[in-house]
Amino acid sequence: MTKELKAAVAKRRIAKFRPGWEELDLTEFTSISEDAAELVAAVEDSVDLRNLEEISDAVAEILSRHKGSLDLGGLKSLSVAAAASLAKHDGWLHMEIPELSDDAALALSKGIVSLKLTKLEKLDGTPGHIALARKLAADGTVNVMYYLETVSKDLLAAVPEFKQKT
Repeated sequence: MTKELKAAVAKRRIAKFRPGWEELDLTEFTSISEDAAELVAAVEDSVDLRNLEEISDAVAEILSRHKGSLDLGGLKSLSVAAAASLAKHDGWLHMEIPELSDDAALALSKGIVSLKLTKLEKLDGTPGHIALARKLAADGTVNVMYYLETVSKDLLAAVPEFKQKT
């Protein structure tokens, strides 16, 4: 069952939130309105939205303005536009998406965001995946790719510092 985070609820939760003491726990919500995303993006601390199943491109653009850690672990997929927006996020971004298109991977690779892609299952030898692998290696987050099963030989040749986790 879908439970949407709306602005009124977000406002009350944020008012009770103690920055520096805890993360803003919004894990009971599976979707978020744009108005609520605006309020959440203004929180300069860790925000846990790990049960959001999908986000619109508009919500991704809003959340990209958040500063701090952002957990979007429940996302099932990510559009190229959403990836491009989230790449601008200033902080850590955790996602458990099992697969990224080459274009979404390329978009994420071009940003300032520090990525934790714990359930990504494969990286191909395509330009976007190679660029993403370079970013992950530079960020030092290859070691948290627990589900990575397939890394193409072309990618390993292009990014020798990237270690296959199989």
